[in-house]
Amino acid sequence: MSIKNYIKNKKSYDCKKKIKNAGILLISYNTLPLKVLLVRDINNKKYMLPVGGIKNNDGPFRTSKREFFEETWLKLEPLLSNKEYIYYDIEHNNSCTRIYIYFTNKDITKYDGDKIKNKDILNKKDFYETDKIKCVELKKLYNNKFNIRYPNTIIKIVDYLNLKF
Repeated sequence: MSIKNYIKNKKSYDCKKKIKNAGILLISYNTLPLKVLLVRDINNKKYMLPVGGIKNNDGPFRTSKREFFEETWLKLEPLLSNKEYIYYDIEHNNSCTRIYIYFTNKDITKYDGDKIKNKDILNKKDFYETDKIKCVELKKLYNNKFNIRYPNTIIKIVDYLNLKF
């Protein structure tokens, strides 16, 4: 089955609570094993998905794209092989975080280890301080063999997607 058909046939998972944060899970199937693009929090040195809070009148979709850029300094569109996505809502006590899931056949490993560009031009209170990009095998994240913040988020999403390694 093609990725486009997979995404078309897979339903997004909706939470019934208010969505306060949004982010992106970018999965590369360019080469096996599947890889995911993460960013490293400068303070606790743990890796995480590019995620952030919804501001003003931004919806979750716009927030996810903004946060991806703010935390990686990469434009999302050139990394995508198609514009299709599904999303998965992570439930918290009284809110949700929406994760948009994109699959790409493009090579994201060329960004592995990249240092995040100087962010002095941005207002630092508006985003997580991230300092490095990492491309990690999905299987390592799933088996919690990597220093990641919120590992259960990845496990829930991978289980929902029913991805095979």
